[in-house]
Amino acid sequence: MFSKDRRIVLLASTKLLQSDIDRYALDELLEMGYHIATLDASQIVDKEAFDRIPAAGLHDERIESELVQSYQELDEYLKNHRRDYYFLMFDYYYEVRKIYDLLTKYDVDYGNITTALTDSAFTSDDYGHGVKDFDFGRLSVDKWKRIWFNRIVRRIGLHKPADFQLIGGKYHMDQVWKNCCCKEGITRQILIRSYDYERFLRAKPYDNNGKPYAVFLDQYMPYHPDFKDYSIWKIHIPEKEYFEQMHDILDVIRNRYGMEVIIAGHPRGSYEDHPDVWKGCKVVYGKSAELAKNASLIMTHFSQAITFSAMAHKPAMLLNIPLWDQSLHFTGSCRLWGEMLGAPVVRCGADLHETFDYQINEERYASFKQDFTQSREADERRFWEIAMDEIEG
Repeated sequence: MFSKDRRIVLLASTKLLQSDIDRYALDELLEMGYHIATLDASQIVDKEAFDRIPAAGLHDERIESELVQSYQELDEYLKNHRRDYYFLMFDYYYEVRKIYDLLTKYDVDYGNITTALTDSAFTSDDYGHGVKDFDFGRLSVDKWKRIWFNRIVRRIGLHKPADFQLIGGKYHMDQVWKNCCCKEGITRQILIRSYDYERFLRAKPYDNNGKPYAVFLDQYMPYHPDFKDYSIWKIHIPEKEYFEQMHDILDVIRNRYGMEVIIAGHPRGSYEDHPDVWKGCKVVYGKSAELAKNASLIMTHFSQAITFSAMAHKPAMLLNIPLWDQSLHFTGSCRLWGEMLGAPVVRCGADLHETFDYQINEERYASFKQDFTQSREADERRFWEIAMDEIEG
């Protein structure tokens, strides 16, 4: 059982960033008096991705931070800190199966917290096509192993199951259960709300000096490390073509609708090495929720942050540019969000209306908020106040 005198260790498989303090509302836990540490295992799970992320790593004097660079180091850490309570910041299995081996070896207590993220809910079926359409190509030995571990080994129950999962929205609760090491009668699904909704509730509206603006929720294309692996995504994103196609849309919004366009910079990205790519647009970091509150229009390709449009009750637009024709995943993702929100999906500037008359689909927005942002009745308490009351039982 969890008690307040036990240290909470956030165990991550991807590089922890300074922006994660806000993303996961960690300051709430600190204000509540919990002792927090981070354990970054990203270099042993995916070192190449770690090296490609330019954003600053997490550094806060209130939080003890440690980076392990081998499974031997992770083994030693867990052996020496087995009494701590581990909050896992991943919700998949095959890539981190060795971490589960060690959690089981030392009988560590743990739960899943990233299951309250919006994108944890989706499966290939949501996109209107099968797994084969994700362009995975022929099944290599590694891919067969992935299937074997995810579908067979994980279900055998070789690993200690999680104590809990935090649930942001009710959509596909069964899917996030299947993604992790869970067991009936042991793992509890704690209904709460999404981290994005918590950020939205805490955010103050962005002040643009009274000027109307549209916001684009950036995904750091074409530089994001997640899309550098051509063998998986089967898509090339040439820098010149990408920004030409984007400005074909954004320039029309500025000139035709008289709106400024603000880029909500991706938290794992930095345009310091690419200062001129967003010509005529202002780039603002760490303010997605704030920007959404006062925006006249909220745009993205297929970022989960588009959920802010439903929270803010603002028109949404999905940008399915011609480059995305290379990938059924990209085009399917844009269409999926558009269908769920009842929002337009546009390819180019010629698709935009002559006047700004975009409306909100009230029925879709109401359903979307229930499915993705809040899985329990309205509760005025903060995210972690609700969560820790449930975890401590």
